[in-house]
Amino acid sequence: MMPIQLQHVTSTVRRLPLGTPMATQAAWLSTSGRRLGVSAMKPRWTEERRRQERENKDYWAEERHRQREEKLEKIKRRLRGEDLKASQADASKLPSARQTKPPPHPVNFKKLSEEHRFKRIFLDLDIGLAALDYRTVHLPGELDKLFEQLKIQISPRHVMRNWDREYFVETMNEHPYTVLYRHKYEQMKETTPLWVWLYGVTQNGGPVVVNTARRTMRRELHAALEARGYDPEGRLLRPKRNRTGKGTSLEGNLMGTIALTARLPADVVKRLPRTDLRAAMDVAVDRLIELKDAVQNPERWQRGYDEKLEERARNQIEREDEEKRRKEEAKVEKKRR
Repeated sequence: MMPIQLQHVTSTVRRLPLGTPMATQAAWLSTSGRRLGVSAMKPRWTEERRRQERENKDYWAEERHRQREEKLEKIKRRLRGEDLKASQADASKLPSARQTKPPPHPVNFKKLSEEHRFKRIFLDLDIGLAALDYRTVHLPGELDKLFEQLKIQISPRHVMRNWDREYFVETMNEHPYTVLYRHKYEQMKETTPLWVWLYGVTQNGGPVVVNTARRTMRRELHAALEARGYDPEGRLLRPKRNRTGKGTSLEGNLMGTIALTARLPADVVKRLPRTDLRAAMDVAVDRLIELKDAVQNPERWQRGYDEKLEERARNQIEREDEEKRRKEEAKVEKKRR
């Protein structure tokens, strides 16, 4: 084993928490530089895991869209005075193309072998995966132009960092970093209510530019949190005086995950106005507060959601009636000619 590789393994083992029961991992690297214990099946196995994650994400996105559209259609029929029972009976006779059950989780927890018990971190600590639990924040109005430069994702759950998932999902054997990261996530679950992950596309900028973009996004996000009565880690600034944040009905600390990705780091650093970036961070924090408030107060959230759907249904009915009226006028005008 080469000295530099031995030094790497030794430093990794020293960083592990005290009392960690684990086998010696010194055989991971050989003197030839080739990693031992890595199966030739790993690339194909990794691709299979990623395919399952994409299927899970697509399924739940389609399921939420289907439920929203069905409820919107019911509201439109009610506003038009149509017979709901007859329409539902007719709809039940039509074939359904959606899947009957969701795809399996990338980690099969029911058939975990003894050497793969370390993957139970997702169950033991209630941690989600980026491909399954994130929701993309769509910025309103003129802020929508920031989509090319910035990507904002939120989740009411705690989500594992993208860089760490390979040690728990893609790896075939337990890695020393697996124990190290599990200890880190256990501490974060106890001490940090809000997890913030910052990324940058290095293909569109060097390391210095990416790090500067991450610091810029972090600064504006912290300002948005402070304006709502939270510290950078989601804790209330004055818990003894106020049980909720400023202008919110959410009680307690703000728990969840916010992931920010600089698609074009140079634009985030130089060209993106700070006012627009701050407004985008405000939207992200407000959206996460709404999701957590929906979990804490489901009845109140459901009432507000139904009101928004009803307003959207009324607007759609008005547009459809207007379009129908224009077509009829066009037909009458055509017959006159």
